[in-house]
Amino acid sequence: MTGASVSWTSPHAMAQVYKCTDAQEQVRYADAPCGAASTQDLLEGQRSADDIERERSAAAQAQERKYRQRALEQESRMQLGQAQQSQARAPLPADSPACKDARKELQFVSGIRTISQDEKCMRVNAAIAQVNAACGTNTPLMQEPDKVIIDHGGGGAPAQ
Repeated sequence: MTGASVSWTSPHAMAQVYKCTDAQEQVRYADAPCGAASTQDLLEGQRSADDIERERSAAAQAQERKYRQRALEQESRMQLGQAQQSQARAPLPADSPACKDARKELQFVSGIRTISQDEKCMRVNAAIAQVNAACGTNTPLMQEPDKVIIDHGGGGAPAQ
């Protein structure tokens, strides 16, 4: 074919399409048989109303699938964009007010000097756990010191 395309605008077009070539090799397309001076090729035969209806139905279904696919792709892009925006807007745990409060509490507890070492260790560990939870960190807890028992001269055997 020479690159020319034929399109119908009438919804009830059931005509045949002929390619007519005259003696000067000029080509024209027609919906009626060519004259005696031209050679003709039948490009598109006449179709029945059922054939046309099946073709239209298949085209409508294909177009519906295309629109659904585009809608899904657009929705996916929108969800991805919203997720990226929410990640960009979400404050880091270390910047949150809860994290700042927990760090302030840990600093306060660490500075207390009027309680026993065991009590201070317990409070500092609780404050560290609170900082870890609020800030998303993994700071190790303080280790309790080994307890040393000193026998002050009873002279007796150690207790078992």
